Amino acid sequence: MEYMSRTVQIDAEALLQTVANLEKYLESLRNAIGLLNERLLEVKIAREALKRINSENTSDIIVSMDKDSNLMVKLKANIDGNPLVHLGLDIYAELPYDRAESVLAERENSITEELKRMSKEYDEKNKEYQKLQSLIYALSQQR
Repeated sequence: MEYMSRTVQIDAEALLQTVANLEKYLESLRNAIGLLNERLLEVKIAREALKRINSENTSDIIVSMDKDSNLMVKLKANIDGNPLVHLGLDIYAELPYDRAESVLAERENSITEELKRMSKEYDEKNKEYQKLQSLIYALSQQR
């Protein structure tokens, strides 16, 4: 049985450009995943706060006045009415506690699914990147 030898020509500049583009894409995916993780954490914090406010035995509530908790205030927990929940597009709705919890839970699930999708895409693109890096290394060793 005879094997034919094949010579494959690779455009080094195109290969390096592909790797550079892939690096940029991976960086943008890492940034997007980081932002989604922040959003997920914020929704979880909101759900926990809603549970604390809705509990019967709450006397005082400590509320952060900014995202990084640079300022916190203690409030007496005699909250009247229903919470206002962000629905998107800068629209808020006053909803009963159980419905507000449901909206936040749906948001948490949605973000979690998007995180899974992006993480899978990141893993796939990272494998592709590693293969290209290995190819570049192998080609550099042949010279």
